[in-house]
Order: sequence, then C-alpha cells, then structure tokens
Amino acid sequence: MLNAFMQSVKDYLVRLGPNSVFVQAALRMHGLRHGYSVEFANDAITLHKAEREMILNKAQYVQVPIMMECYDLYFDTSKARLLKVEQSWTSPGPVSNATARVALHFIFRQFLKTM
Repeated sequence: MLNAFMQSVKDYLVRLGPNSVFVQAALRMHGLRHGYSVEFANDAITLHKAEREMILNKAQYVQVPIMMECYDLYFDTSKARLLKVEQSWTSPGPVSNATARVALHFIFRQFLKTM
C-alpha cells in the first residue's frame, strides 16, 4: 500500500516537470539525504559531492536520483585526459588574476558483454 502511494507521488512529480518548485525541492531533499548539493540553473542541474561535480541537462531531471546512485561509479570508471590549457588574464590593473580553462576528454573503459 505504501509503495503504491509513493509511486503515485513520484508519477505526479514527473508530470510537473523540472521547473516545478515541488520537483526541485524533492530532488534537493533526496540529494541532501545522500550527501549531495543539488543546484538548478537555466538549463542545467548540477550535482556536487566532495570535489566532484556532475552537470545534467534539465530535461534529464527524472534521471537525477539514478545518477546519484551511480555517481562514484561514473567517476571511477572514466579517465580524464588533458587536451589543452588556455590561460586568460583579467583585471589588467596592478593586480592580475590568471584563470586557466582546461579541456578534458573522457575515455570510458569497455565493459565485457555478457551473453
């Protein structure tokens, strides 16, 4: 009985869409329970945990809880390779701040297919 009720609540939230205050609150509460910070920007949902950050398209809001479950697996099974570093200087006054833009290329390990 409780499972059926929870599923109906989830179905209702999915129908509301990613811009709903209720959906965003539910995803933030779910994230906090599992140690994540969840932020909503223009067209993106950002998950933060420790020093890692994952950015998802807002259209993928239904997959956010699944991505929280697979968060460590995603980062542990991908390998970043540095492609290029661009430096840009700001504030040409007496104090200059250098910011580096880093391009990363992710290489995913191949998983064995099971028959």
